[in-house]
Amino acid sequence: MPARDTEPDSGDHVLFTDGSLNPQRRIGIGIALLVPADYLEQPVKDITADGVAERCFSNRFTDTSATQLEVETALWALAAANPVPARLYTDSQCIVRLPGRRDNLQRNDYLTKSTGKPIRHADLYRNYFALRDGLGFEEIKVSGHSDYRYQDALHRIFHYVDREARRQLKQWLREIARSTV
Repeated sequence: MPARDTEPDSGDHVLFTDGSLNPQRRIGIGIALLVPADYLEQPVKDITADGVAERCFSNRFTDTSATQLEVETALWALAAANPVPARLYTDSQCIVRLPGRRDNLQRNDYLTKSTGKPIRHADLYRNYFALRDGLGFEEIKVSGHSDYRYQDALHRIFHYVDREARRQLKQWLREIARSTV
């Protein structure tokens, strides 16, 4: 995704993000798709896997976990998005619930109640809130891994974003396997 090098455009765009993780290797692929909001209004039959895949951008993450990958992907994609998206579509429960957890996290200074130690991913959450404050987008939960044949345009697009993340992770794992032979 092209890095932001100008003032953010105020156009109505939406951002889809998803991640695919290999937990054994602790590596994952983050995928982002930034499109005009009216892209969601096209007929479902016109949305193709190739059409979505060719518009996706990806990033590789190492030493990560499922939750960490989803937040890292959102941070990377939001920081790079130009124009700024009005909405972030994700299947990540963590990301969608973060705004509701914010007051409590900040009140407790991102520390656990039981041990007083920093919660896992505290720095990622702080960074996410700072970016969210600066950009002013809203998070929208999309059900992931659903059958694309029975979906509206939004879910069809997300299905293909998810599929592209899994495809690219498999490709990366094949590259790793070839390099270790």
